[in-house]
Amino acid sequence: MNLKRNLKIVFILTLILGSLSSDSNAQEWARKMFKEYNHDFGKVALGDVPEHRFELQNLYKENIRIQSVTSSCGCTVASLSKNILKTWEKGEVICKFNSPAVGTGFKQATITVRFTGQFSGEVQLTVSGNIVGGVNFSTESIDFGQVIEGKMPAKTIKLSSNVSPMFQIVDVKSTFPHIKVKQSETARRGNYVSYDLTAQLADTAPKGFVQGELFVVYQENSNQRDSNGNPILKQQTLPFSAKVGSPVRISPGILSLGKLEAGETISKKVFITADAPFTITDVRCRSSAFSVKADPSEKKTHIIEVTYTGVPETGKHECDLNFYTSLNTDPSGVMKALVEIVDPIADDPVAAVKSAASDSSAIK
Repeated sequence: MNLKRNLKIVFILTLILGSLSSDSNAQEWARKMFKEYNHDFGKVALGDVPEHRFELQNLYKENIRIQSVTSSCGCTVASLSKNILKTWEKGEVICKFNSPAVGTGFKQATITVRFTGQFSGEVQLTVSGNIVGGVNFSTESIDFGQVIEGKMPAKTIKLSSNVSPMFQIVDVKSTFPHIKVKQSETARRGNYVSYDLTAQLADTAPKGFVQGELFVVYQENSNQRDSNGNPILKQQTLPFSAKVGSPVRISPGILSLGKLEAGETISKKVFITADAPFTITDVRCRSSAFSVKADPSEKKTHIIEVTYTGVPETGKHECDLNFYTSLNTDPSGVMKALVEIVDPIADDPVAAVKSAASDSSAIK
């Protein structure tokens, strides 16, 4: 009796473990089609409905059929881009964080994607976010990072408000004069209002590390006035920073070629560096006495050979070498070249005396 009972227990345990193993394999089989399983929306303004798409790809020979996608929380609405995926075909699980439906606070939802057909299983995804009220920026600060003079990138951030349907931005100011900001209203529904603010440093921004603040001046209700009858204005502050670098750095700063005779040739090397890889597109100078040999490849440091052939006219000469690169359309850098063309006879007293004597003899 005990033997039969023990065999029965072993049989049941085997079925249970087999079932668990099968479920685990099915789960892993389905999970392999996804690259990510979690997404944090971060700070979300009440009224905003940000969206995230989880991509999946059919890695198998058989068609994959998605039976359903469900959300555990009203804060997230989940849907599918397509229900059937052929081999190597991609699809998306679309998750919209529905902040108007749930109010402020931290919210999290589990998205369950169920598969059916020849193979079955399910995958659980997670989305979360902190829904906030009031007036908010989509980022705590603007970091332009490393920028190059003449190629200033623009950064766009969002300002959202849910305090009043009459909310509007009046002005954007800064104590830093080398920044410009454009604003555009992107949404207005109920109390929810949003703007895109696009900030860009001017080419006049000083080199080195720069920082400052944007002051966004806004009006919550145009009907409200202070005791003097003036509109009630408020402001939000947004800090920004950047490291501004010169397009190129040229060494030496001045190219001294010394003294040369007419027709004499001299070559010197010039080093041109930048913070980002670039190509040299042209080198220009008003004097045809200069010729330049440059490597056309893209890199951060270029070694250029500058060759000068002495002109017939004696005296001191100078010329600006203008270096054009892929970093901008204007000259990326200018280097001054100095040279003195000498008369070899005038500079040599012995030769001068002989020359004078020869001339005197020729006159007689």
